[in-house]
Amino acid sequence: MSATPSQAVFRILGLDLTHANERELTRFRRKHVGLVFQFRNLTPSLTALENVSVVTEEFKQLNHMGEWRGSP
Repeated sequence: MSATPSQAVFRILGLDLTHANERELTRFRRKHVGLVFQFRNLTPSLTALENVSVVTEEFKQLNHMGEWRGSP
């Protein structure tokens, strides 16, 4: 269960998440929230944005079955 604020309204992208149910919160997180785990997979010489961009570009090389489309 997610924590909810006791006062005020929590809005992101115009959506009131204060009163959203678990299903709505899950849908919101899937569509708008991303996490970058900072382990050895990151390249220290790159910025956070550059590290994310590398993954994004690699993801674009996958087809809908999760198979690599690009050159090895």
